[in-house]
Amino acid sequence: MSRAGNDLLLAVSYFTRLPVAGLVEYSEAALERAAGWFPFVGWLVAVVAISVLWLAGQVLPFQLAVLLSMAATILFTGAFHEDGLADTADGFGPVGDRDKALAVMKDSRLGTFGALGLGLVLAIKFLALSHFDSLSTAIVALAVAHPLSRLSVAVVIATQPYVSQAASRARSVAQGLPARGWLMALPAGLLPALVFVDARTLLITLGVVALVTVLLVWAFRRRFGGYTGDTLGALQQISEIGILLSLLAL
Repeated sequence: MSRAGNDLLLAVSYFTRLPVAGLVEYSEAALERAAGWFPFVGWLVAVVAISVLWLAGQVLPFQLAVLLSMAATILFTGAFHEDGLADTADGFGPVGDRDKALAVMKDSRLGTFGALGLGLVLAIKFLALSHFDSLSTAIVALAVAHPLSRLSVAVVIATQPYVSQAASRARSVAQGLPARGWLMALPAGLLPALVFVDARTLLITLGVVALVTVLLVWAFRRRFGGYTGDTLGALQQISEIGILLSLLAL
């Protein structure tokens, strides 16, 4: 297998439940390069979401099709990003000390802030998708949102300091992105938006994603001293919402 194919399958094995782990060769260098393939993983998630939405939309009410589509992506990724979002929300809870906040994030139990954060994000995502004026526009929104939201994750990995979390599953692929990783991550994240969205909508949506990323990075550095594997999951989920709301509004 080529190095690029190995790196792609490595990213897929980390962030989906596709049974490809036995096909890849692991190394520290490959784990770092895998971050460049995050937007391609977003393509796979988008395919799952769109397929279920379209199929269910042929025979079921639109809102129910949206809910089934969301459930399919959660099953496909093993709720990996949603889990990170909930842990991050718990980390912003009432605990004041940074080290205690990081310890709370590693606790497998779901706290009040985590439950509220996860519930609100899922509710906003469901309502946003349910209010697109047609099945086709919702499909376009999914095609744009999943790869582009994962590009924001690659940006943070490449530019921000990592805070070690020994218990984080994504630790090995969250600590750095070689410069050449941009050759894959940037076009892969932007391509669906360039194809399906007009220039004005594209610029505004990119501005929203950039603003969300900057604000969250600031919050992560202030609270934790940098990003963690969990905060990357939160960033992906909140960026996805920002993209969906931008497309819905425009």
